[in-house]
Parts: sequence; C-alpha cells; structure tokens
Amino acid sequence: MTGFNPDNIVSVTSFKDHPYFKAFPIAIPDNWLWASSMNVPLDDMMAIIDNALKNGYTIAWGADVSDRGFNWKKGVAIIPNKHPKLTGSDQAKWEALSQRKQQKELYNFDSIVQEVTVTPAMRQKHYDDYLVTDDHGMQIVGIAHDQKGDVFYKIKNSWGTDQVYHGYFYASKAYVELQTISIAVNKEAIPKKLRKEMGIK
Repeated sequence: MTGFNPDNIVSVTSFKDHPYFKAFPIAIPDNWLWASSMNVPLDDMMAIIDNALKNGYTIAWGADVSDRGFNWKKGVAIIPNKHPKLTGSDQAKWEALSQRKQQKELYNFDSIVQEVTVTPAMRQKHYDDYLVTDDHGMQIVGIAHDQKGDVFYKIKNSWGTDQVYHGYFYASKAYVELQTISIAVNKEAIPKKLRKEMGIK
C-alpha cells in the first residue's frame, strides 16, 4: 500500500573483530531477533552515509548518545581531543590549566574544539568496553559544515522540538564514526562498487 519494500533496506555496521563484507549479528540487547548487519570498513560506512545524503536518501541511525560530547540542549554532538595539538604559547597555556578547567573548555559547546581522529581500533575498543552501547535510534537527514569547513551531520531526533534546532542536532564526523552502532539505508543509496563487494544486487 505504501510502496515501501523492506527488502531494499540494508543494515550496515563497522567492527574490526569480524570479517569485512560479511554479515554478522551485532551483540546488543535490542537485536533480540539476532538479525545480521553487513560489516564494512569504517571509511566505507561513512562513504555510504555521504553518498546516501548526496543522492536524496536519509539514513536510520542506531547510536550512543550517552557520551559527554552529546548536548541535546545546545544541539551538538562532538568527541573532543583531550590532548589537543596547539602551537606556541597556546600549548603552554593549555598545559597550565587544571584538568577541571581543561574539561570545562572541551565541553562548553560554545566554540570549536579539536576532535579525536577515530580509528577502527578505537571504535572496537569503545564497543568492547561498553563505552558505546545501543542507546537510541534517529535519522540522519543532511550534511552541514562548521565555520572551519569541518563536516557535521544533521540528525532528526524524537525528543520534541523545545531546543535550539527545533528537534534536530548536529553531530560531528568524529561523533558519527565513533558512536554509531549501525545504520540502515536503501540499497540504491550505496555506491555501486561497495554494493558489489557486499554482494547486493
């Protein structure tokens, strides 16, 4: 009746402890059906997100929003680098701050901060150590950029509209790379080369 075909939807994830381009069931409480997700390298998962958005598709996003870098009220989600690389006197000033003041600077959400470089090993460790869990399902609807040109993803949430972006927030690329459990996307939104490697027709 709706024209929606669930067979066209592909669940995708990225964890280095399973073979890439093979499907496996993610061990999370919400996966009570023990359904499988296609495992791809981190860069490929992000390429799927970007390609989908650039071609008019949205993405169902299963992610962790419990990290301190997630601030719903201010409409932003980031993964600050706790050891930023600064130059000259700025580095000395940073190192002179107490740990408490450093944390305040990193998580004030009022200015741009350096973020971590997320690696597959980091993703795996956060998952294995239960730092990233299956918190919440949302929808990625667009791509934005901050004042420096860094990529952020526009996310539609279900927690009401009484906040700065009226029900949306912006998650940095690092946040999406690290905090994503899995995504679900129309197979037509996956780049053809990746679709072939995933064995999807």
